[in-house]
Amino acid sequence: MVMLVNIFSDFGWILIDSQKFEHDVVIDYNGNIFERPKYLSSSKKSIYGHTPFTLNELMEIISRVGDFDTIIIGTGQYGAMPVEEDVKEYVKSINKELIITDTQKAINEFLNRVNKEKVIAIFHVTC
Repeated sequence: MVMLVNIFSDFGWILIDSQKFEHDVVIDYNGNIFERPKYLSSSKKSIYGHTPFTLNELMEIISRVGDFDTIIIGTGQYGAMPVEEDVKEYVKSINKELIITDTQKAINEFLNRVNKEKVIAIFHVTC
């Protein structure tokens, strides 16, 4: 497991160890960073007014990262990104922990856990 030294976010961007991203990102417990596969959920934007986080996205992320203990979802600076119920149901069904909170709190949770467990974080950088 790799501890990330510095993560800071503001509306529209996130800074991870001096690297700035202007899109939603996924970070895993090995320090791997990749773009959130938002395209898998974009067809549902008209339902919610925002692109939600869906089970399709979660399954894609898990297929890339592998086993985990906890998923942390940062729902944006104002907590506006919807997380579909089937995401919550699936994580519960496999006996893993799910934390859903605004992005700043999600960053803090990730930093507190990354050296202690296999944690995956999804950070929404706007709303």
